[in-house]
Amino acid sequence: MKTTVTQRNKGIILPGEFADSLHLKEHGSFPQVGRDFENRMMLKRHGIQALLQIIQNNHQITSLDLSKMCIGPGEIHHLANAICESIWIKKIDLSENQLTDEAGKIIAGIIKSNDALIWLNLSHNQLEETGCQYIGQALCSNNSIETLDMSWNHIRLKGAVTLCNGLLENRYVRTLNISSNGFGYEGSVALSRVLKHNRVLKEIDISDNRICWDGALILSKGIRVNKTLEILKLRRNPLTTTGCMDILEAISTDGNTIQMLDIQDIPVVFEFQYLAEALKKQRNFTCLYGNVVSSHDYLGRRKVSLTNPMDNIIDYIKRTGSRPLELLRCFDKPNSWTLGREEFIARLKKCGITLHEFEMKQVTDEIRRQSAQEERDITYRKFIRTMSDRTLAIRREKSADLKEKRRLKIYHERILNPLTPKDNPEKVLTQNSWRSELPACVEGSRFGLVHGSTNRLSDLPKTDMKNNNKKKTKKMAEKNGSEFDIETEISLNEHR
Repeated sequence: MKTTVTQRNKGIILPGEFADSLHLKEHGSFPQVGRDFENRMMLKRHGIQALLQIIQNNHQITSLDLSKMCIGPGEIHHLANAICESIWIKKIDLSENQLTDEAGKIIAGIIKSNDALIWLNLSHNQLEETGCQYIGQALCSNNSIETLDMSWNHIRLKGAVTLCNGLLENRYVRTLNISSNGFGYEGSVALSRVLKHNRVLKEIDISDNRICWDGALILSKGIRVNKTLEILKLRRNPLTTTGCMDILEAISTDGNTIQMLDIQDIPVVFEFQYLAEALKKQRNFTCLYGNVVSSHDYLGRRKVSLTNPMDNIIDYIKRTGSRPLELLRCFDKPNSWTLGREEFIARLKKCGITLHEFEMKQVTDEIRRQSAQEERDITYRKFIRTMSDRTLAIRREKSADLKEKRRLKIYHERILNPLTPKDNPEKVLTQNSWRSELPACVEGSRFGLVHGSTNRLSDLPKTDMKNNNKKKTKKMAEKNGSEFDIETEISLNEHR
């Protein structure tokens, strides 16, 4: 184990006991001062004091390597003042130490105060939600850090969101490594917003972050808009073949600048391979992926809504501006008020309504089923009833989709605006309430996406439509907070 202090010019003062254990090592034209800790000795008080004297007395030091030193909150507290005051230190390596949330608050002070620091490594530590919230807030006002490594920590939920909110305001971080954390669905939502608005990030590593197929869909929306990102690493995430296709389709859009996509260890389908090869021929693009399989994974497979042949007839009526009764009268030349099956199909073809033979049969069977008796002929009443039933079904589907979009929008707003104890202690989302609002896509599965979540998106607060009294609704909104008031208003409008 080695502590490295790099200086730009020769000459360094090594005080007392600390100087005996340090040796001078030439490294090109830049000398290095190193200390070997073969037995992983802790940086004791006298070592901290000696290191403080070196930093304060020698203004030529540009980098500190304090990795694998068992540094905790106490040690980093003593070093913080000297590092904050230094205008020469540009690189700090604090990886593989014992930095907890308490130390995260101190590190946030360093990030906020030091405008000379351009490279910071905090990997392999014990930073969790609270510590990352402080660091995320500090990144909003930092104007120097270009490379940030926070891999192998315990960043998840509100910590991941606050960190991304800091990156949203930051305009200097170019390389970000947040691999081996727990960003999950919440982190994907926050990171997608960063990719939509950030114009500085060049490389991002979010490997091994429990990002599922729906998280990949959310990320693809940010990737589709981003015009500066060049390297994207998503290894060891349960994206499934569906999520991989979403990511690659977003990369294939015009104006996208991603040059390398790394999704090793994740299987893909043949369509993914063909699209990746086509992108390689169009521009400078490299894609690393796992095995190629013949069909999509069962997990993440989206339900494809089959088109109803009756929709083509409805579209034709809308285009021509006619009515179902007028259309059928045009078909019924002898005014017999009934049409045979073959005659009805022939009239549809003559009007230019493109349907296959099996679709024609499906339409006629659906119309004939409107009568309890087995009548082969198509009457006016059957046709109009079939058209009205299909129109109502389309309206229900659109209403359900709109309602689902509104719920997702509300849920994403709650994710992107997490309350902290300092903001409002009475409305802080606890860990259990945070998990209870997770949608079904991130519910606990065999991948361990989110442990302990049992509720689905459909379990979000709903308004009891039987008690639709305005006074009761206002009282419930005041009791449960403003978030319930938003959902109540949406539900009331839909009911009306």
